[in-house]
Amino acid sequence: MKGMFIFAVLSCCVLLLSGFTPPRAFGEGPELGLTERPTLLAAGPETPAAVEPGPPPEVNVWVEAIFVELDRATTRDFEEKLGFKLSPPDGKAILGAEEKERLLATVAETENARIIASVAVLTIPGQNTQTEHVEELTYATEYDLEDGNMTPGNWQTRDLGAILNLTPTVCEDGRIFLILMPQVTTLSGWKQIDGTNVTQPVFSTWQTTTTVIVPDGATFVLKGAPVAPFFRSQAIDPEAATDPANQKTLLTIISAKVVEAK
Repeated sequence: MKGMFIFAVLSCCVLLLSGFTPPRAFGEGPELGLTERPTLLAAGPETPAAVEPGPPPEVNVWVEAIFVELDRATTRDFEEKLGFKLSPPDGKAILGAEEKERLLATVAETENARIIASVAVLTIPGQNTQTEHVEELTYATEYDLEDGNMTPGNWQTRDLGAILNLTPTVCEDGRIFLILMPQVTTLSGWKQIDGTNVTQPVFSTWQTTTTVIVPDGATFVLKGAPVAPFFRSQAIDPEAATDPANQKTLLTIISAKVVEAK
């Protein structure tokens, strides 16, 4: 019996010297699957101690979006005047400061191009934010016929302009990662309901969701496909909606820059 006790003690000593660690009881230590892998450091007297990463640099991100509407028929002439095509696969993806100035100058010189809205926001990296430039349009959606006159019976309000929802992140190499959700609504005109003196507004809407990585201080352009107006009334005219003369191309010019918080 004494010999068996001595053998057990010697066995435990051998296991401890070889690096064996007894298993933990259930419920102790970190949960399964959540344990971080330890950092392996080279042995030696000059081995540095493990240091926890410090807080991120104190910076903000400035983002600007300019929304430009072009007639579909003049989009090709616009790019020829500009000197380069916009957006991949056969156009420029990233614009420098001079190219952005040339783009805005071409917009100002083009008769059938107009800036719908311009928004800018300064925000914290990783923070979702939304900025907008809108105005309300209130119009009647129902009418009552009284003594030969059409009297409005119900009203509706619609926001016109641009909304930009975004989340910026600053990468380790200084580039900016953007999650973007731009939305634009414009008033294309008014349509008269046949047989009455009642008119209803005609709206065009474009929206998208995208993610991009851009160099600090750079500009890029989202070139939307031709946008056909849709009617907020029962007097829908399919032929007018598909007429190229009524279709627009939307350019969303987005610039991003890291700004130190001083």
